[in-house]
Parts: sequence; C-alpha cells; structure tokens
Amino acid sequence: MLTKCNRLLAVLLAATFAITTFGSDFSNAKVWAAEDEVAETIQNEPSQDGIVTVEWEKVDENAGTENNDDSDGAQDETTVDAQDESGAAAEDADEERAEADVAVENAEDGENIETDENGIDEALEKTLEEAPEEGLEEDSTDADDSDESADAASLEASDVEYPAQSFSDSVSGMNVLVKADEGAFPEGTTMKLSAISDSDAVSAAEDALDGEVKEAKGVDISFADAEGKEIEPKGSVQVSIALADALEGETFSVVHRDDEGNSEKVAGASSSGASFTADSFSVYIVAGSGDSGDDHADQKAIATYNFYVNDSLFDTQLLKKGDVLQSPGIPPVDADKKEVFLGWFEKNGDGSFADEPVALEVTLDNVEAGQVYNIYAKIETTYYLTFVGLDGEIFHVKKVVLTNDESTEVDIQDVGFSDGRRYETAENKRFIGWAKEPGISASSKDDDKVLKKVDVAEESKVYAVECGYIWISFDENTGEDYSGASYTQPIIALNNETAKKPAEPTRPQYTFKGWYTDKETTNEYDWSTVIGSTAETKKDFTLYAKWEEVPHQLQRWSCP
Repeated sequence: MLTKCNRLLAVLLAATFAITTFGSDFSNAKVWAAEDEVAETIQNEPSQDGIVTVEWEKVDENAGTENNDDSDGAQDETTVDAQDESGAAAEDADEERAEADVAVENAEDGENIETDENGIDEALEKTLEEAPEEGLEEDSTDADDSDESADAASLEASDVEYPAQSFSDSVSGMNVLVKADEGAFPEGTTMKLSAISDSDAVSAAEDALDGEVKEAKGVDISFADAEGKEIEPKGSVQVSIALADALEGETFSVVHRDDEGNSEKVAGASSSGASFTADSFSVYIVAGSGDSGDDHADQKAIATYNFYVNDSLFDTQLLKKGDVLQSPGIPPVDADKKEVFLGWFEKNGDGSFADEPVALEVTLDNVEAGQVYNIYAKIETTYYLTFVGLDGEIFHVKKVVLTNDESTEVDIQDVGFSDGRRYETAENKRFIGWAKEPGISASSKDDDKVLKKVDVAEESKVYAVECGYIWISFDENTGEDYSGASYTQPIIALNNETAKKPAEPTRPQYTFKGWYTDKETTNEYDWSTVIGSTAETKKDFTLYAKWEEVPHQLQRWSCP
C-alpha cells in the first residue's frame, strides 16, 4: 500500500512543480510552424497517460503583445475543443483508436512551447480516479487486522498476573532456591536446572578470579513461562545455592558465566553455598580458591539452615560463626481453614515437632562446618466435622484441632453410641454408624459402607446409617397349652435382606411341615422374600407351624 501511495504522491508533486515553475511561460508560448500554414487541429483523443497532445499554429514573431493578449482566450478554446473531441472518441469504442503523438519541435533562439494547464489538471484528476481502490482497501484492512492483533496481544499480556513466587529444585548435589517478589515472573513460570561439569566450572571460575581455583560447582538456571518460552525476571530476585558437600579453598565466590561465555564474579560465597541477587540467568558457579589449611577453619565453617513449610523449601540461610540466624518470615496460611502459624520448630526422630521453637534473630557462637539444620513451620489447623441424622437434622459437630505433624484421620466409631451422646432412632430402625453419603442402609457395623475413621481434611460431613429391621415371631400352632412342641425364639430380620430360617421345631407323634403366614396354614411363607419388599414384611409378623400327625402302629404279640 505504501508503494502505491508513494507513486501517486510523486505524480502530484511533479505536476505541481511543473505548473508552478513554468506556468507563466506556458501561457505565452509560441510555436513557429511552416510559412502561412495553420497548425493541425487538436488530435482526436488523449494519450494512454491521460494527457491531451496538441499542435499549435505558427504565430508571427512580431505580433508580440497582441498575441499575448489573446493567448488566454485561445487556450480556453483549445481546451474545450480537445475535451469535446476526446469525449467523442471515447464513445465510439469499436472504432480503431489512432494514437496521435505530434512532436513539438524545440524552438530555436529562445522559442517557447505553449501547453495546456487545464489538460495537465485533467490528466492528474483522471489518474487519481483510475487508481486501484481495491488494493488500497485491502491494504487498509490488513493494517486494521494488524492493529487489532496487536491490541489483542496487548490485552492478553495485560491479563497475565505476576504473583510472588518461589522455585526450588536440586541437581548434582546443588539445592537451588529462587524467591521472586510480585511483578518478577508471570503466573505459571517454571524453573529448570542443568548441572555443568566440575572441570567447566573450574575453568569459568579461573577466568573471573585471581589465583588458583581449588574446587567449583556450577549449575545452569533457566526459567520458562506457561507456554514454554524462556524468559528472564523483570527485576532482581533472591537466589540461594546450597551444596551437599563443602568446597575446598580459603575464599569462596559466586561466578556468573553468561550465554556468550564471559565470566565475572558477582558475589561472595561460602564453602557450602551462597545467597545473592540476580536479574538474568544462565550458569552460576560457586568456587573455592586459595589455601584451605586448618588456620582458616573458623572462616570456612559454614552451616546450612533450611526452612520448610510441610515438604516445600521456604528459605535457606548459609551462615558462619558470628552471623545472625534471621527469621525467614511467616508462611502463608489458609484463613478459611482457621490455620494459625505457631513458629519454626525442629522435628524429633518420629516426625513430631520439638517442644520448643528454634531461637531466631540470634548470633551464632559455634558453627560446625557442613552441618545442615532442617526447620519446619508448625501450623495449627481447626477442622469441623458435622454429623447429620437420618432425617437431615444436625446431630453433632465435632471440633478437631491438629498441627501439621499429626494425622488428619479421626476415629468416629464412638459418636452416637456413648451413653452421654446416644443417637436415638425411630421404632424398628436401628442406628449402626456413619457414612460419607446420606440414605445409606447397612446390615451391620462391619459393613464397608460404615466408616470407622474419617479424614477431616477431605470430609466435612458424615451421615447416619440405618439398619431397618422387624421381629418375626413363631407360633407352635398346637391349640393346646402344652402339646410337647419345642419353642422357637423370635428372630430379627433386617430390611433389604432375607430372613434367616430358624431350626425346625419338634413335637411327639407329629411331623413338622413348615411355617405359614396364617393360622389355618394355607399360605406357606417364602424364605426368599426380601424384608420390606411386601406389605406383610414391612412390620413385625408371626409365622405358624404346620404339623402332620404320625399314625399309631399296632404291635402284635404272639405267645411263644
């Protein structure tokens, strides 16, 4: 689009310059023609570039001022005639269009060439009208699309948050912790570590330090945004490098080797690592140089203090004798869970917190070289577990207060069963425990649906489990107060299950023929019936025994 506009602008500027410079001469131009011959009339049509070509009659040189006075009128007449003839030629599209280029001879001895200013104006106007508007519109549309894309990208970038973040990882005995304040890295940033060889680390350190380098460890640190594109922080961030094994040397330094291979010392260090600030990342090296004799043991004795929140590294401090063990600050807590930070504690061998917190903001009198101290945030969390009854009522709310070294699983088997807090149920319903979902029925407390423990970090409500049941009684159905029939005890039948058939009763001189739902023993009970599935089994009921008398047999006696 710019190229096309530039071409049009060049045409306009050239025409303007010609008119301005030669306008007065053009109006007085005179052309010498053959003796007594009148110049040919204006040619039939304009040339391809839109400019009308004309021939002029010869004028007597001595006419001078008289012809000058009439020049304007003649010019107007010529322009009108040219326009008329040009229009006529354009209407006859089938007629062969003859190109008439009449050469204008240069005047000798100061002869001037007279031209038509109106013809130039018309030509420029026609050129502008015939300019390809479609191309301009397309270019304009492309420009608008580009602007919209840029605006969308800018808006998308403005929506990205830059929260405060911490990154920690380990590689080849080097533990790296980077803490970035708000505004340094976009949300979703990740850190990547790659160890470099010890020989490369020593070589880079020697380029930056004076004297022999005894030992060096290096790591290549890089960051990538959520889309995987490598990025640098928007400002300085705090970097800590802790070494698993202390370095040899008298003095220790942090060396930065950039992507071009240039190395420079950027901070002091210790035999166990370093803490420093950085605003760009590539290879960072902790190097030891000079004598490492016993005379300097106090100076190179460094202890590492790691501060953890649960299993995440929160802060690292590398300290020597005379340094101050500083407070790493208060870790973030969840107010919705009623979390409370209780301090920084070491842990016992069983994983529980020590009785007393670690003293902070104190000067270290004695430091053991290479010693690592792991310190943990003790956070107290309050949980509430709600027990919901069979009818949706709140039966009990249990408050559970735990620290982050304790299990969040809580035993709930006693809730609802103790004498002081017994859960009473309706008739023919027996409460047997609690479940994660409402409307659960179970046959006994040993059912897998009945909870024995609940993870209060995952569950906030539990629901009563009912065990519906009925009594089934048994009638010997002998019609006598005493008939010798054995007694059958009533049984409990659980809802949604089949009743367990009792042992068959006995009666002298009778055979037991089964249990029936009616006294007349016309409808035998089906023991495969699910309790609660029929109207008869939704409540207590009685079954009646049916007997069949055994015929008496006469015994014959014979005399010997």
